[in-house]
Amino acid sequence: MKKKASVVVFDPHGEYVEMEFADSDVRVYGTKGENKIKIETSTLRTQDFINLAPDITKAQNDLLDESLDLLSKYYEKYDLNRLHDLLRILYNVKNKAETELDVFPSRILEGITKSVSLSTIGALMRRISRLERMDMFAVDGTGIDKIIKKNQLTIIDLSDADERLSETIMAAISRAIFSARKRYVKRDTGMFYDEQSPNQKTYMQNSTYIPPALIIVEEAHNFAPRGNHEISTVSRSILRKIAREGRKFGVGLCIVSQRPNKLDADILSQCNTQIIMKIVNPSDQEYIRQSVESVTEDIVRDLPSLSRGEAIVSGSATRVAVPVKIKRRITKIGGSDINLVNEWML
Repeated sequence: MKKKASVVVFDPHGEYVEMEFADSDVRVYGTKGENKIKIETSTLRTQDFINLAPDITKAQNDLLDESLDLLSKYYEKYDLNRLHDLLRILYNVKNKAETELDVFPSRILEGITKSVSLSTIGALMRRISRLERMDMFAVDGTGIDKIIKKNQLTIIDLSDADERLSETIMAAISRAIFSARKRYVKRDTGMFYDEQSPNQKTYMQNSTYIPPALIIVEEAHNFAPRGNHEISTVSRSILRKIAREGRKFGVGLCIVSQRPNKLDADILSQCNTQIIMKIVNPSDQEYIRQSVESVTEDIVRDLPSLSRGEAIVSGSATRVAVPVKIKRRITKIGGSDINLVNEWML
């Protein structure tokens, strides 16, 4: 923040919410209350819906995919209510009931309903209604220009959200940041292939300025787990992309984890600089050694002996690995350990 950067922190435990700086702005968004984060519905992908509603069946998945594709062709933006209305129209078409066709041609609607049952449409409608009640998704979500500003720390407080919602929020915002920077960097090329709307090419000549940003992900092993983990594939995908391609578009990534052994190897290997504190677990030590090119046997051997506040910095930040003592923090402390004895004695 002394460099007047734009920083976004995904905070699963509410440890950053009291952060203050004398010369920088701090903005906190949560999943409840007046500063509730809103996600633009039209930026969600089929996989996001599946993550939020894991009981979606294969047939419902296919129907959802076709429905989202149809909405993206006829609406620049839409909300869950519009998606629910489309499913209601499909239900009536399948049931041969009178219905208002809205903007959709009847031949397209009949084509979609040909291979689905009424029960599939009805079940998907109920799941979309369930997501509507979360009140997290809207036609116009929280603007990316409010989240990304020079000299601003934006904290996304996920402490009141479950794992699936946290993952979806993190993935949607990270995708929006990456896409906005990508559009801005490519603004002079005229026609630009927008990954959020794969069926359209958008003219980006007058793209709004979005400053470079650093994304910090706390408890990163929950968002980018190692291996073929069923949960977190949505957030892992965008984090992999930012780790590989973010530099050229001005999007940095900092991942924080006490369990490196559970982190995705591709993302870990793309981190140019490592700040490694005390690690005793042999499997964590070995995983770091295998995944991070700049970490040597000597560094791994020193990790168990580090004291509190000591770390080894390696990678592109230094020519050789350097042991350091972290300075006392100047910001407010959040997430410190509870003094159990004092609490018992109250």
